[in-house]
Amino acid sequence: MTQGPNNQARLREGIDAARRGDRLTARRLLQQVLAFDRDNELALMWMASVVDTLEERRSFLQRALQVNPDNTRAREALRRLGGDTPGAATPGSVPASSSSPAPAGGSTRGSNVYLWLAGAVVLIVAVTLGVILLNPSRNQTPTATVSNIQRTFIAAANPSVTPSPDRRPPTATVFTGVVVTFDPNTAPQLPPTFTPTFVPTSTPTPFPSATPLPLGSFSVVYGDFEPNTSAPSLYSASANGTNEIKLESGTLGGFIDAAVSPDGRSVAFVREVSTDEAEPKRHPQLFIAPLDNLPAAQPVTRFTGSILAGPSWSADSSSIVFSSNHDVDEEIYRYDVPSGNLRQLTRNQARDFDPAFSPDGSLVVYASDVDSPDFSEIYQMTREGAAITRLTEDSGSSFSPAYAPSGARIAFISDRQGDADLFIIDADGQRPFMLTVDDNGAEDHAPVWSPDSRWIVFASNREQDRFAWYAIDLSGAIQALPKNDRLPQSLTFIAQSP
Repeated sequence: MTQGPNNQARLREGIDAARRGDRLTARRLLQQVLAFDRDNELALMWMASVVDTLEERRSFLQRALQVNPDNTRAREALRRLGGDTPGAATPGSVPASSSSPAPAGGSTRGSNVYLWLAGAVVLIVAVTLGVILLNPSRNQTPTATVSNIQRTFIAAANPSVTPSPDRRPPTATVFTGVVVTFDPNTAPQLPPTFTPTFVPTSTPTPFPSATPLPLGSFSVVYGDFEPNTSAPSLYSASANGTNEIKLESGTLGGFIDAAVSPDGRSVAFVREVSTDEAEPKRHPQLFIAPLDNLPAAQPVTRFTGSILAGPSWSADSSSIVFSSNHDVDEEIYRYDVPSGNLRQLTRNQARDFDPAFSPDGSLVVYASDVDSPDFSEIYQMTREGAAITRLTEDSGSSFSPAYAPSGARIAFISDRQGDADLFIIDADGQRPFMLTVDDNGAEDHAPVWSPDSRWIVFASNREQDRFAWYAIDLSGAIQALPKNDRLPQSLTFIAQSP
């Protein structure tokens, strides 16, 4: 991946911090580098020198060796740690003989693998010889030799490279291990650190990638509370905050948790209304309106609860998921727009909230305290409410999950560090990474991905203790959007026309 100047600067600063012994700062900076460029060999080597445990050091060294099998410094460090060395075979080497003794403890799995490999190589050689014998007029030898076929099988079978099946989605980007806290009084004693002074080998020149679109290329619709109002008004603008237009005032009843449909035609939002003329009490209901005719909004629910929040559209604009305490505690519901059918997806005694569809519409990610009362974690289920899977497990609460349009990652908010910060994880819940570091205790909320999965817009009070909209890229670079005297409430990107 091509590195930007910010990433190069972070790498230099991280290395300088490691050299002067500031391990915590070094880890933070190097983690940001790896979030942007997961195969950065230099960052992987320096991370191995500043992590807290032997297991983490071994993991980073193995990853560096996978990136560059000729990295002798990583190979030697792994040997000293007593760890397996990925890709240990050198050009021209051959696999262990089938008569090699089994590993300690009686396990024969490795021997069986190499027996299979040896048999496969013998079969390939036999087939190759058969072809040559049957075609004596051929003037050229096969392009693949036995030795490089053997090396291919050895690399594929080495258990230290892939110790377990990789269940991440094929598009998921793997973030290298993250450590966000460090207590020097509890850290185990590690072997002496090393200085990664190796010279990386040259790599092929990457194919040119599409020029990323600037933030201002996208459009957003958002709800803001104006001063001294009780309900948010609706606005549209470029995603960088320019070209703002006020679509409708909150005096109509407000546009709470406004979410524009992916096709750009409709907007779903929450508004409190009375459901019975004889009962003056008002209840929040889900509304849908044409984006070009907001006064024509119509309620699509008649719930009696005190909470209805977080509507989120499916990618095909046919369904909306939201949460409500209509069933006493908060549960997740799905409303199908064409049919008007409403289905309850969760049924428990816990609080289930902040639902969002996956890009393909097959899954719903949400927050729940079902396993830890009063402390929520991120969960995933099918669009029918089945196959519930827990994706996070940490102190504090995690909430407001949102899939990246690419499907590779999920952004969410967590207060595991004391204040509410923006995190990202792989779509299967692996590799948590904190994006909003060094924010002086600011509270971050309402993350929303840009259509190209490169930006996350969120609300934060990081300046002057007043909430405003900000944008952050995956390297951690933050861009403040234009300030005003309003309070941000919700925001949706409008997908660009093909």
